Amino acid sequence: MPVNAAVASTDGLNFKCDCIEGYNGAYCELNVDLCANITCENRGICQTVAMQWQCLCLNSVYYYGDLCQFKTNKLKIREILSSSFAYIAIGAISVTCTFVIVMDVLKYAFHIDPVECERDNYRRRREAQRRAKRPIKPNEAKVALRFQYVS
Repeated sequence: MPVNAAVASTDGLNFKCDCIEGYNGAYCELNVDLCANITCENRGICQTVAMQWQCLCLNSVYYYGDLCQFKTNKLKIREILSSSFAYIAIGAISVTCTFVIVMDVLKYAFHIDPVECERDNYRRRREAQRRAKRPIKPNEAKVALRFQYVS
Protein backbone atom coordinates (compact mmCIF):
# COMPACT_ATOMS: atom_id res chain seq x y z
CA MET A 1 0.00 0.00 0.00
CA PRO A 2 1.36 3.47 -0.83
CA VAL A 3 2.73 5.43 2.07
CA ASN A 4 2.48 9.08 1.03
CA ALA A 5 -0.48 8.96 -1.35
CA ALA A 6 -3.52 11.12 -1.11
CA VAL A 7 -5.57 8.80 -3.29
CA ALA A 8 -4.72 5.32 -4.49
CA SER A 9 -7.03 4.21 -7.26
CA THR A 10 -7.24 0.54 -8.04
CA ASP A 11 -9.25 -1.53 -10.46
CA GLY A 12 -8.52 -4.84 -8.78
CA LEU A 13 -5.28 -5.67 -10.61
CA ASN A 14 -3.51 -2.34 -11.05
CA PHE A 15 -3.27 0.74 -8.91
CA LYS A 16 -2.09 4.29 -9.41
CA CYS A 17 -0.93 6.59 -6.65
CA ASP A 18 -1.66 10.28 -6.61
CA CYS A 19 1.29 11.38 -4.48
CA ILE A 20 1.06 14.29 -2.11
CA GLU A 21 3.34 17.25 -2.73
CA GLY A 22 6.98 16.45 -2.12
CA TYR A 23 6.84 12.74 -2.95
CA ASN A 24 6.99 10.70 -6.14
CA GLY A 25 7.61 7.14 -7.31
CA ALA A 26 5.39 4.13 -7.93
CA TYR A 27 4.49 3.91 -4.25
CA CYS A 28 5.10 7.61 -3.39
CA GLU A 29 8.13 6.48 -1.42
CA LEU A 30 10.69 8.92 -2.86
CA ASN A 31 11.20 12.48 -1.66
CA VAL A 32 11.35 15.07 -4.38
CA ASP A 33 14.87 16.55 -4.41
CA LEU A 34 14.46 20.14 -5.49
CA CYS A 35 18.20 20.74 -5.00
CA ALA A 36 19.24 18.10 -7.55
CA ASN A 37 19.86 20.67 -10.30
CA ILE A 38 20.82 23.61 -8.08
CA THR A 39 24.47 24.48 -7.53
CA CYS A 40 25.09 27.01 -4.80
CA GLU A 41 28.26 29.05 -5.21
CA ASN A 42 30.96 29.91 -2.66
CA ARG A 43 30.41 26.80 -0.53
CA GLY A 44 26.68 27.41 -0.12
CA ILE A 45 24.42 24.48 0.80
CA CYS A 46 21.11 23.85 -0.94
CA GLN A 47 18.19 22.86 1.28
CA THR A 48 14.56 22.15 0.54
CA VAL A 49 12.34 24.29 2.75
CA ALA A 50 8.52 24.28 2.35
CA MET A 51 8.80 22.72 -1.12
CA GLN A 52 11.20 25.41 -2.33
CA TRP A 53 14.96 25.24 -2.68
CA GLN A 54 17.11 27.69 -0.77
CA CYS A 55 20.88 28.18 -0.73
CA LEU A 56 22.28 28.73 2.75
CA CYS A 57 25.51 30.68 2.55
CA LEU A 58 27.98 29.15 5.00
CA ASN A 59 29.76 32.45 5.35
CA SER A 60 26.91 34.94 5.22
CA VAL A 61 29.26 37.72 6.36
CA TYR A 62 31.02 37.53 2.97
CA TYR A 63 28.42 36.17 0.49
CA TYR A 64 24.72 36.67 -0.18
CA GLY A 65 22.11 36.13 -2.91
CA ASP A 66 19.85 33.31 -4.06
CA LEU A 67 22.88 31.20 -5.02
CA CYS A 68 25.38 32.87 -2.63
CA GLN A 69 26.87 34.44 -5.74
CA PHE A 70 27.37 38.03 -4.57
CA LYS A 71 30.24 39.34 -2.43
CA THR A 72 29.45 41.65 0.47
CA ASN A 73 31.16 45.03 0.77
CA LYS A 74 33.16 43.70 3.72
CA LEU A 75 34.71 40.98 1.55
CA LYS A 76 35.41 43.43 -1.29
CA ILE A 77 37.22 45.77 1.12
CA ARG A 78 39.28 42.89 2.55
CA GLU A 79 40.29 41.79 -0.95
CA ILE A 80 41.38 45.33 -1.86
CA LEU A 81 43.35 45.73 1.37
CA SER A 82 45.12 42.40 1.03
CA SER A 83 46.17 43.14 -2.54
CA SER A 84 47.29 46.65 -1.49
CA PHE A 85 49.48 45.23 1.30
CA ALA A 86 50.96 42.76 -1.18
CA TYR A 87 51.90 45.57 -3.58
CA ILE A 88 53.42 47.59 -0.73
CA ALA A 89 55.46 44.58 0.44
CA ILE A 90 56.74 43.91 -3.08
CA GLY A 91 57.67 47.59 -3.43
CA ALA A 92 59.53 47.61 -0.11
CA ILE A 93 61.48 44.48 -1.03
CA SER A 94 62.37 45.96 -4.43
CA VAL A 95 63.58 49.23 -2.90
CA THR A 96 65.70 47.38 -0.33
CA CYS A 97 67.32 45.15 -2.95
CA THR A 98 68.02 48.14 -5.20
CA PHE A 99 69.61 50.02 -2.29
CA VAL A 100 71.91 47.11 -1.45
CA ILE A 101 72.95 46.69 -5.08
CA VAL A 102 73.67 50.42 -5.51
CA MET A 103 75.75 50.49 -2.31
CA ASP A 104 77.76 47.46 -3.45
CA VAL A 105 78.36 48.97 -6.90
CA LEU A 106 79.52 52.25 -5.34
CA LYS A 107 81.89 50.50 -2.94
CA TYR A 108 83.38 47.74 -5.08
CA ALA A 109 83.14 49.11 -8.64
CA PHE A 110 83.83 52.82 -8.06
CA HIS A 111 85.69 52.52 -4.71
CA ILE A 112 83.36 55.05 -3.12
CA ASP A 113 82.33 54.15 0.41
CA PRO A 114 79.29 56.29 1.29
CA VAL A 115 79.21 55.07 4.90
CA GLU A 116 82.93 55.19 5.71
CA CYS A 117 82.61 58.34 7.84
CA GLU A 118 79.68 56.89 9.80
CA ARG A 119 81.49 53.60 10.34
CA ASP A 120 84.60 55.41 11.67
CA ASN A 121 82.47 57.53 14.04
CA TYR A 122 80.74 54.41 15.32
CA ARG A 123 84.07 52.67 15.97
CA ARG A 124 85.40 55.69 17.89
CA ARG A 125 82.27 55.92 20.05
CA ARG A 126 82.37 52.20 20.78
CA GLU A 127 86.04 52.36 21.76
CA ALA A 128 85.37 55.37 24.02
CA GLN A 129 82.57 53.46 25.73
CA ARG A 130 84.86 50.49 26.31
CA ARG A 131 87.50 52.72 27.87
CA ALA A 132 84.91 54.39 30.09
CA LYS A 133 83.72 51.04 31.41
CA ARG A 134 87.15 50.02 32.73
CA PRO A 135 88.72 53.00 34.46
CA ILE A 136 92.31 52.88 35.69
CA LYS A 137 92.59 52.52 39.46
CA PRO A 138 94.71 55.27 41.06
CA ASN A 139 96.78 53.05 43.38
CA GLU A 140 97.59 50.55 40.69
CA ALA A 141 101.05 50.89 39.20
CA LYS A 142 101.38 50.67 35.48
CA VAL A 143 103.83 48.03 34.43
CA ALA A 144 105.28 47.84 30.98
CA LEU A 145 106.41 44.39 29.99
CA ARG A 146 108.90 43.91 27.25
CA PHE A 147 109.58 40.47 26.05
CA GLN A 148 112.90 39.53 24.61
CA TYR A 149 112.91 36.60 22.30
CA VAL A 150 115.90 34.32 22.21
CA SER A 151 116.63 32.52 19.05
